[in-house]
Amino acid sequence: MGDRDFLPAAVVFYSLLGATAYVWMWLRGEPAARVFAPGVSAGVGLQVFVGVAVGAGVVFLGRVMEKRFEFARRLSAELKELLPPLRTSDIVLVAAFSSLGEELFFRGAMQDALGFWITAIAFAIVHGFFDRKFLVWMVFAGLMALVFGYMTIALGTILAPTIAHFTINAVNLRYLVDRPTEAAP
Repeated sequence: MGDRDFLPAAVVFYSLLGATAYVWMWLRGEPAARVFAPGVSAGVGLQVFVGVAVGAGVVFLGRVMEKRFEFARRLSAELKELLPPLRTSDIVLVAAFSSLGEELFFRGAMQDALGFWITAIAFAIVHGFFDRKFLVWMVFAGLMALVFGYMTIALGTILAPTIAHFTINAVNLRYLVDRPTEAAP
């Protein structure tokens, strides 16, 4: 895929993932709006606060890991290689579509249908890109699936996990795009 194809492909893919989630919920007889459940006890302000706090905390821990561990630096370099140059507006779009599409699908549709653990495992596997060099990324995604899944259960909606996911994706995409390319050894 060329650099110019990345953004449209990401938007289409994550839009289809979100649409699939809506169809899945509809086929199960669930109102799709329930994933945003405006009447749950955890208000919107709490959801936003928890989402931003969790997202910022994960980003912070990621930077600490990268400073301390070679495997984290290697993962950042590998992920950077996958990305074309992106403007800030591109990063916001990719972060928004990926976080919403994935949270609708995994936490909104799959978690209720197949359960917490199966959803977490599936989320981890697809983030491993079926490639051994992304094993660390798969483990990280699995841990995040547990966090996002628990947030959904505890707060009653996907709003907080979607905000956390967006925060992580947006900040990390900006970081990876701006990260200097390492010279080959």
